[in-house]
Amino acid sequence: MKKRNWIIFWLLIILGAFYYFVIDQRLPIINGYAAKNLCSCHFAANRSEDNIKNNDMDFSPINLVSAKINKKEKTVVSSLFGLKKQVAKFKPGIGCVLLDGKDDYNIKFPTIDDSTFVEFEFGLATKSLLTLIDTNQLNYAMELAFQEDYKTRTSLLIFKNRIIYERYENGLDEDTPQLGWSMTKSIVNALIGILVFDGKLNIEDKNLFTDWEQDNRSNISIHHLLQMTSGLEWEEDYTKISDVTKMLYKNENIEEVTIDQPLAHQPGTEWYYASGTTNLLCSIIKNKLSNQEDYLSFPRKALFEKIGMKSAFIETDESGNFVGSSFGFATARDWAKLGRLYLHDGWFNGQQILPDGWVDYSTTPAMGKINNYGAHIWLNKNKEVYPDLPEDLFSFNGFQGQKVVVIPSRDLIFVRLGHSKSFDLNEVLSNALKALPDE
Repeated sequence: MKKRNWIIFWLLIILGAFYYFVIDQRLPIINGYAAKNLCSCHFAANRSEDNIKNNDMDFSPINLVSAKINKKEKTVVSSLFGLKKQVAKFKPGIGCVLLDGKDDYNIKFPTIDDSTFVEFEFGLATKSLLTLIDTNQLNYAMELAFQEDYKTRTSLLIFKNRIIYERYENGLDEDTPQLGWSMTKSIVNALIGILVFDGKLNIEDKNLFTDWEQDNRSNISIHHLLQMTSGLEWEEDYTKISDVTKMLYKNENIEEVTIDQPLAHQPGTEWYYASGTTNLLCSIIKNKLSNQEDYLSFPRKALFEKIGMKSAFIETDESGNFVGSSFGFATARDWAKLGRLYLHDGWFNGQQILPDGWVDYSTTPAMGKINNYGAHIWLNKNKEVYPDLPEDLFSFNGFQGQKVVVIPSRDLIFVRLGHSKSFDLNEVLSNALKALPDE
């Protein structure tokens, strides 16, 4: 009897430890992901609950989470087996925010006036342009993009400023804002560029935060942050409890999390992809603006209005910090407008928005041994990533294969939005280029 009691005792200890160290710590992240995703896609992107759950939350363990929409309160409450509930709340003008308990900060967001946006839309392909395109080859290439395991939901191809292919799946259309995940980082690149153009920032600026002034973090520059060579300690792993998952789903103030990271390497000596780095840049933007309202209005007034991205928004944490690493939404056509800005060297419809040389700087490899990353923009230098695509290709990339691809030498913009990182851009786009006239 005593032996059995001891066995039961130790089993309970083991199970308790397993729950605390493995399950309990993960539940807020799992539930937070479900609540935030359902809230954003339903209230901000106007998608049905069934559509979201069947297409965005159909994988384990997210598909086990109970997530309920409260249309009156405009909230989503999620929990796994009733444990560790998480709440996401819709706020007009910004999307959805994860709340840690009560809404302690009660951030109010500026209203959007559509009349201030530049009116710009990509035209459809003209008959004369279509005569130059092998439509059979083009359709073959785009069909490749929609292979079942790729889970592509949107494919948009723009050639010489004209839409030559556009397709939507799973109930989405050209008016549906879609999450870009880390493509949002390239929006932050543009916002930093705008402040450089206005003379408010210099990429060589150091001593970026008061907490860094007493140690070697004072040597970190904006340039280091843009190129992911800050040297700050960070773990970017979405499969477990890591710096990035804790930042996105377990903190009401992500600025505090990222600023407190210690130095692991001397700035400029090591490259490491870190989403916290981008949110530090958002903090720098905030510190250069007059007040919270100016900060919250900045992406719209400084960028989105000027290039006609009416659907675009970046969500914040509870305390009002933009989650510029991950939570940017826009329609496919509006994501393409961001690509168009970079295709035309920072100019849009006759207005200069980014400083001279900014696109060249942003598409210069971060370090000699890192040829595929510039300043928050992905590259194809030496054709190391996409061997069958031009070397001048650069792209804005996000989780699960989100992409805005720009090929200046072919006057081409390609947008792919979907739900699987297995998407083979090299295969799809190299076949599409065969359909187009050589430059």
